[in-house]
Amino acid sequence: MREKLTRFMYGRYGGNDELSRFLLIAWVIMFVASMILERMSGIAGRIGSALNWITFIIVIWQLFRVLSRNIYARQRENAKFLQLKDKVTGLFHKNRDTAHYKYFKCPGCRQKVRVPKGRGHIEITCPRCRARFVKKS
Repeated sequence: MREKLTRFMYGRYGGNDELSRFLLIAWVIMFVASMILERMSGIAGRIGSALNWITFIIVIWQLFRVLSRNIYARQRENAKFLQLKDKVTGLFHKNRDTAHYKYFKCPGCRQKVRVPKGRGHIEITCPRCRARFVKKS
């Protein structure tokens, strides 16, 4: 049986990438949420039914990706997903280095200058206009 499955999957994408993992996690979360909300009455029950349909669509999409023979198209999908993921996560990691650096604006040209924290009073030279100013980091 294992050999038949291996032969069947030969030349197919298989779906072991970031988009597949995201779809699997989204499916699990939406499935659990739909099971909880479906048992409630009113609008929550209707939302649960809608989530149930969305989970069905996610499963179909995932199966399509796994069984697809167009490997390059699936790789392009994953690449687009990774670009979108980087844009979204970049919004949250944008100010990640604020724990180690302090930012000042140059009084001459308003250029933002990054200096390390905890160095006391330091003389900062603007990289754009070469103006010098003293600030406490």
